[in-house]
Order: sequence, then C-alpha cells, then structure tokens
Amino acid sequence: MGKKKLVETRCSPCYINNLFTHLERHNEQGKLAEIEAIGFDFLRRVPQWHVKQSIMLQLARAYEVETDTLRVDAGDIHITAELIGNVFGIPSRGEPIPELQKKDESHLAIKRQFQKKTTTQLQDFLFACPMETEQQRMTFRRYFIMVVLKMFLNPTSQQTIFPWHLPPILDVSNPRRFHWPYHILHWLREAIRKFQDENRETCGGCMFVLLVLYFHLLKHGPLHACRVPEPWIVEWTTNELDMKADYVIS
Repeated sequence: MGKKKLVETRCSPCYINNLFTHLERHNEQGKLAEIEAIGFDFLRRVPQWHVKQSIMLQLARAYEVETDTLRVDAGDIHITAELIGNVFGIPSRGEPIPELQKKDESHLAIKRQFQKKTTTQLQDFLFACPMETEQQRMTFRRYFIMVVLKMFLNPTSQQTIFPWHLPPILDVSNPRRFHWPYHILHWLREAIRKFQDENRETCGGCMFVLLVLYFHLLKHGPLHACRVPEPWIVEWTTNELDMKADYVIS
C-alpha cells in the first residue's frame, strides 16, 4: 500500500518573504516602487515563517463557513474584511473586482497569456520583466499580483493558472481601488468550504491571516477591543510565531 499523502495548506508566507528578499538583494528599485504604487507593499512585512501544518489544519477545521466564525479555545472570532484589513494594514473597503467577460477581447488576450502557466513560469518572468515602458510595467503588475495571489493571498491546489484565477489582473491600472480584504475573505471561505465538504487533501485560501488573528486573540484578548496599531502583522516576527506556535502545540 502506498504512503498516505500528507494533508496540507497551500498558503506560503516564506515564499512571499523570499520574493521580496530577491528583489531587494538585486536592487530592483523600479519593481519595488511599482509594487508600492499598486498598494501591495504591505506584503514586505510578511515574515519568513515555515508553516506549522498541524495548527493551520486545525484552524481550517475550526472555521464555521456559514457564519465566518473561527471557533477556537480562546473564544470565537467572527472573521470580517475589516479584521483582515487590520492584519495587513490595508483599507477594508473598495470596488468589487471585475469579472472575466468572455466576449471582451482584452480579457481573452489575458486569458491566453496566463492560462496553464505554472507559478515557476510566472516567477521567472517576474524577475526578468523589463520596466522601461508603460506596457511593460502593466505586464509586471499582472505577473506580480498573480504570483502573490497564487502563493499567499488566494492560493489554490491547482498547479497552473485557470480562468477563475484571472479576474484580479484584468484591470491593473489602479489596483488600490479594489476591496482586497473582502476578496481574500471570499476565497478563504470557499477554500475552507471545499476542504471540509469534499474531504480534500489540501486547503487553499490565506490561512496565515487566520493564524495571526488566532495568535492575536491569545496575546491581546477580544479583537474588537484591540488597540494595537495596524498592521497587526508587524508584531509577528518569525521568532514570535515560532514561540507562540510551540506554545499552542504543547
């Protein structure tokens, strides 16, 4: 009999930290400035933390999808876009992300460009992408947003890009205007629903945000009364996460 596959989550804070470390090490100031311009520089605060799968999966099982409530030993947490905004220090408001229009030629061109691409291919282009023209910068935005969504904010079990991954990169003229915390919450909810209902071996969605909220509750008490300055993620360094994870596991 073959060895049973380990159940795991897909969200990778380490990947995001390494991505920014690479850009900084190679002095990619143009790309770092572009990331700041589109409002995604909050990801530079993500620590290089290796996910403790046992904790993440317990959180996935403790999430009540119907009410968006995380039921943990320290108390219930009603997960909202506002709380996700607090974690990352980004506005919990904005426009909805546009849908893929099957008859829109510009949308179809993006679909042809990205569909079936692997994360490795996206990353390679991200690092090699020139930044000399406006069109090149828009292309960089699409590759960057897709990579961070695929690996951290909206990860899925699929190894390649499918049409349902594309809406967030259809219009990158001003990504700041979109309601990113709600988008993160929506994908997290659906990923956990599939994990619970379909007995899947992997769980997508940004599980790291649930971990930070759980640890924040343990450290500071009820989150609605938390007066810790945003973003809450800056409080959780690699060492802090390891210490808290070891305590929870023990």
